Amino acid sequence: GRAFGPAAMRLLVAFEADALERDDAWKRLMDAPRHDGLDAIRCCLLELEDAVPWNAVDHLRWERARTPWLQSVRSAADARALAAKLRELEDHMLPHAFEISWASHRNPWRRALREADRAVRVAQLLLLAEAHIRWLPFRRHEAFAQALGAVVSAEAFRRPLKGKKAKASPASCLARYQERAAGLMRLVEACAWASCDDFAAAVRGALAGHQGVDALVKVVEEVLGAEGVRLLD
Repeated sequence: GRAFGPAAMRLLVAFEADALERDDAWKRLMDAPRHDGLDAIRCCLLELEDAVPWNAVDHLRWERARTPWLQSVRSAADARALAAKLRELEDHMLPHAFEISWASHRNPWRRALREADRAVRVAQLLLLAEAHIRWLPFRRHEAFAQALGAVVSAEAFRRPLKGKKAKASPASCLARYQERAAGLMRLVEACAWASCDDFAAAVRGALAGHQGVDALVKVVEEVLGAEGVRLLD
């Protein structure tokens, strides 16, 4: 299923204004134009940026832009200014940060942000963007990275050969598995897997021929279990 971001994690709505207004959890933000609306949007926008992981943004660009962006959000004087900051944040996010369906929403969404001059409209557009961010893969990303790190640091990983019949030297064989593990980590950073089973299968495939493959896949399962991410599948 689809996960929701910090401002919308309690809501399962169809993005129409009347649906948003019916949900008490969103009531504060939808009532915002009548009392302190900009502060409500400002807080949600800052929470969104904080929740988006670094591997979901163009790291070098956002590292330079982030501090001025935060300052601009905090000092924004009207809804148009906050809409521009939301558009800027989305512009720095990488394609894999969003569900595939975002491609059909993105251009109309950006046009709507350019026209938005009320806090309630910015709130609706913020919610729409949040609902298309791939929150579950980002949650899994942390656990997958930990699991892969545990595999590479395990004593069993450093002993890939089976007895004296192995044709390759221990050093070259270990280097080959280290290279495969590095390739897996690049895929982890791109949030490439949709489930824990897919990730575990990829680890097993990368360790094919390793004498400790079963024990190392068990390490993966232990980390995934401890992190609770299998409950998200």
